[in-house]
Amino acid sequence: MNEVKPYRLFFEQYMKSVFQTEIDIRFWKHFLSMSIDSYKKENPENRWINQSGFSAFNIPSGGSGWLHMRPETHEIKISDLNKHSDDFFLWIMDLAIVRVYNSIELLIQQSIQTTYFPSLSNPAQNKKNVNKLNREIRDYLKSKGINDDSTNNRHLINCIKCHSHDYGQFLNVKAIVNWNTNWGQFYELFSLLRNVVVHHGMMVTSDSINNIKSVAEDIFTHYFVTEEVEKDLSILKPKEDQLFLNFISQANDFAVNTVKYIADEPDLKFIGFYKA
Repeated sequence: MNEVKPYRLFFEQYMKSVFQTEIDIRFWKHFLSMSIDSYKKENPENRWINQSGFSAFNIPSGGSGWLHMRPETHEIKISDLNKHSDDFFLWIMDLAIVRVYNSIELLIQQSIQTTYFPSLSNPAQNKKNVNKLNREIRDYLKSKGINDDSTNNRHLINCIKCHSHDYGQFLNVKAIVNWNTNWGQFYELFSLLRNVVVHHGMMVTSDSINNIKSVAEDIFTHYFVTEEVEKDLSILKPKEDQLFLNFISQANDFAVNTVKYIADEPDLKFIGFYKA
């Protein structure tokens, strides 16, 4: 078994980021809903309370310039507050996918580095350290005749599997009892969702949807929904905030158990957990 301290420190950094995300979504969704209800009671007459337009400066090559406006304006009326609140939290949850995914990625990278490549520097310090760690991992996998594909962080998963037979077994365990998706597919799904947010602004084509469903259809359709905005183009959305928080809880399960197998620990006590 490895020393407890580095893993606990890595996990506490992870928890600080992810736990705050969960708290913010849960509290502010509830608080804003109550505030809107109160505001509507105090202002029974429907009227617009916010109006905005889209502008940009036309800047010539010599500098300076004039402000230009699009003719459209956007209004928020009292009667629309609940819808705008829901839309606001949709993109907050979209961004949360990236934040949680990146936090898990860093947690795994730090744990791999301190366990399997202790001569390297902490990947949390800078991008150079991350790149060097990734090169070392891929070189190690090549030396073992194992696929070093880094798409969706598969090289990280394969590296852990090389060192831990139990982790390979864990990845084949169903993420939810009686569902088809296992933990390995869950992380692949999470990677695909993160890519959709970062590279495509949550817009997906029918091919993208089919690709996602081919990996983890049951979990995907349980937590997320697509809404067509034009032919063969849809926006991907979490179904609602509580389901999304359940998805994040599953991501936490994946993260802490992955570190457990890297650290070669029998349970989660090494990072401060005790059986509830």
